[in-house]
Amino acid sequence: MGFIKDKRKLLNDDCIIRAVTTVTNKDWREVYLGLEIEECWCDYLLDRYFTRYPNPLCHTIRQFAEDHPKGKYVVSDGDYVVAIINGNYIDLEDSGDKVVRYYFRRDW
Repeated sequence: MGFIKDKRKLLNDDCIIRAVTTVTNKDWREVYLGLEIEECWCDYLLDRYFTRYPNPLCHTIRQFAEDHPKGKYVVSDGDYVVAIINGNYIDLEDSGDKVVRYYFRRDW
């Protein structure tokens, strides 16, 4: 468990698209176009059966991943978005020290 380097960077600041494609198994372009239609990436996830939760424990991304060894999550520090799958956070660089403010999880 831990950090896995994501080599897919198609646009500057595409962390939201990379995180959403990782947890939904959807194509990058499909998510990109879907996010253009939705006003907010949060709504995109909520419309696809994800639930938003606060992170009252103020975990870092690394701690959150360690404490969540199973499941798919999209976590955010308010400015940056990362996917976590089965305890591994997938990103271009090691973002494990960022503090998670809220996260999304598919509850089924």
